[in-house]
Amino acid sequence: MVEFGKAWEVENLALLSEVIGVPLELREQEEKTADDLAVIVARIPISDNPNENLVVIVNQLGQSDLAQLGQILTYLSVRPANTAIWITEEFAQTHQQAIRWLNEKTPDDFDFFAVKIEATQNGDSSLVASAFNIVEQPANWEPRSQAIQAVTRGHKEGLKENYAWCRAFWQQYAQKYPEELIGHAPNFRTTNLYHKIIDGVCVCQVFFDRNEMVGVYLSANKRYASARTTEFSEVLRRELVLNWETKAGGIAKGGDTRNPANWPEMIDWLHDRLEDFRRVILAHARETGLIE
Repeated sequence: MVEFGKAWEVENLALLSEVIGVPLELREQEEKTADDLAVIVARIPISDNPNENLVVIVNQLGQSDLAQLGQILTYLSVRPANTAIWITEEFAQTHQQAIRWLNEKTPDDFDFFAVKIEATQNGDSSLVASAFNIVEQPANWEPRSQAIQAVTRGHKEGLKENYAWCRAFWQQYAQKYPEELIGHAPNFRTTNLYHKIIDGVCVCQVFFDRNEMVGVYLSANKRYASARTTEFSEVLRRELVLNWETKAGGIAKGGDTRNPANWPEMIDWLHDRLEDFRRVILAHARETGLIE
């Protein structure tokens, strides 16, 4: 019998990635439930946004059952994930048919896998290893997985250069306004920096290293947004006359972001706009009784 758990998830994610045919990076781990159900969230690193291309992986001891299938659909409904991998030791024929039906009937950007796991002897030793066998997958998965591999390879090569620009810019920002970057990772490898203003309301500063633009906007990211995001967006649009076409409110400043000579002006602009957003958000929150 294969014992699932956090150690299994970390050690076997690379093996599962190899079998599926696309790279998988760990994002979240959840404790096993009373029925031995283990869930992790991974991502396919096509972009540098940690909340894009998410994959829900559900595994459980024993044979497949409808409760597991229900868990998969539940997790997909509450996370911005389009790919689900169902792992168990034995699949009922009806459950394989259910995965096949989901692949046929759901939109093309949804992918479902049924993966059987077995315990194998590691050579002549007493060590036991895991072996995966895909029993159901999207009909056109092979060419798509090859395309994803090509994209991720190109993305990683491009990110090395992009990270260097992002890191240098945000480090210079931190030197002038260190209090604003408290709590952020010191390597600054992403284009976005999120600033929590109140619960459920975050402002994002953006350094578009290849788009010749910096910007500030109210985050609509599911990880940071709340039901009040639209309300605050309208307040910001009204108070600050925002014109940036996003789901939330935002404003951008053009310029050559690859020229460090332009950075001091851009840094001051980002700082001032963040302060504008903070002022309007806090004022509205006090007026509506969200904070004292």
